[in-house]
Amino acid sequence: MLWDMYKNRLQEEAQKRSLNFPSYSSTRERPDHAPRFKATVNFDGKTYESPDFYRTLREAENAAAEVALNKGKKGGHKAAVLVSSKNRSAYMFKNRLQEKAQKSRLKFPSYSHTRKGPDHDPLFKATVNFDGKTFESPTFSPTLREAENAAAEVALNTVEKRGHKLALAAVLAVLFIFLHAWLYPESTREP
Repeated sequence: MLWDMYKNRLQEEAQKRSLNFPSYSSTRERPDHAPRFKATVNFDGKTYESPDFYRTLREAENAAAEVALNKGKKGGHKAAVLVSSKNRSAYMFKNRLQEKAQKSRLKFPSYSHTRKGPDHDPLFKATVNFDGKTFESPTFSPTLREAENAAAEVALNTVEKRGHKLALAAVLAVLFIFLHAWLYPESTREP
């Protein structure tokens, strides 16, 4: 399909250069009966944003991929828009969680959300399913993107703490074996 041309080319570029596959995030603009989308793509350590809002998520992601392929050169839709480091943190945890899934050969994270408040001022709380566990954003956020990012942050922190605890337990077990062999050398000798 024509709309996927740049997404496909960006994915091929990632494969050719042995990089992580591009990961996409999006913003949805209201109203619900006529939504518009803006997308960002994380590629080769940089985050690129589609230059405009589009009628479909597919179009927005394709435009972001085109921007990434053009790497800041004029052409295509408009000049490339590299997302500032301040805005990049809005995607950081979702991207890191997706990369962790990819490196660990796990299913990609899946997100769901709860919405409350009036239509003109909604609040969102998100959950993410990752590696068979569900993690929830700690508070309601003004945008769905922020809520999903907060849920991904909780998931990453939990998974990383668990990983550190397992590594610490392994080190302690090895130390215990060496300490036991040092204190009781006769119990470790073979008969």
